[in-house]
Amino acid sequence: MPFGRAFDLDPSAVVKWMSHVALFVPIGFLKLLAPRRMRRTQRSWTAVTFFGVCMATGVSALKLFVYSRYFDTTDILTGTLGVLLGWRVGRFFRAHWQQFAASSLEMPTSETAQRWRRAWCGLLLLAWLAAIGYLYWRPFDFTTDPAQFTADSEDLPLYGFRRMTWIPLADYYWGSKYHALDLFLLKAISFAPLGGLAAILVKDSYRAGTATAVVIVALLLASGIETGRYFLPSRAPSTADIFIASGGAWLGFCFARHVRASLWVDRLRRSPLKWDRGLHLLQS
Repeated sequence: MPFGRAFDLDPSAVVKWMSHVALFVPIGFLKLLAPRRMRRTQRSWTAVTFFGVCMATGVSALKLFVYSRYFDTTDILTGTLGVLLGWRVGRFFRAHWQQFAASSLEMPTSETAQRWRRAWCGLLLLAWLAAIGYLYWRPFDFTTDPAQFTADSEDLPLYGFRRMTWIPLADYYWGSKYHALDLFLLKAISFAPLGGLAAILVKDSYRAGTATAVVIVALLLASGIETGRYFLPSRAPSTADIFIASGGAWLGFCFARHVRASLWVDRLRRSPLKWDRGLHLLQS
């Protein structure tokens, strides 16, 4: 039965569903951006839904052969929803940057359009911050009582009123390699939207020092998050997560910047005049 755990009112189940949706969003996003020779019927919502069902079902079916995993029909529905969301976001992203390419060559972008773009990016940034805060600080039981941190591993040195290590990656050593890989991917992917929003919001994202500024902002945000986790008995602060999160923001920035430039060039190639003017802008 799909969403069977919803009747248990388990907050961790909701987080798992949302994470599974987010994992399948890039599939729909890339499916829209990559192909250029599909028939119109293959670009419809019905075709995308069928594609999402096939992808989610295939991934879930393979989990039947993995001893440490279990099959859940909920993953098929959430995965399909993620593909559809990625497809819709890709449509908006393509139309937005193609229009931006045209306006940059034909007429300057209006102040109203720039304000709307900043407003949307600001709302998405606030939504991302709320999601990150919930993901990393849940259940928000902040405390400074040393008796609440007795569950910390004895293998770690004692700093302050709880045990932790300042050496990056040392805390990952004591767990399994699969768990370490899961944490690496989770921390990197969770901060990738920050870099993507920065690439969309900054007009001249190729200016020297822009990527460095994004990494510095990610370092500050990740440091603040890990500082809060230090006061959560059920969470384990890690200095390695700060660098992993910063790397994820940098990768998100580079990926979004590359997609933005690709859509811009794709728009210019449709017109020889715009292509010549676009090459002149790139050279300048």
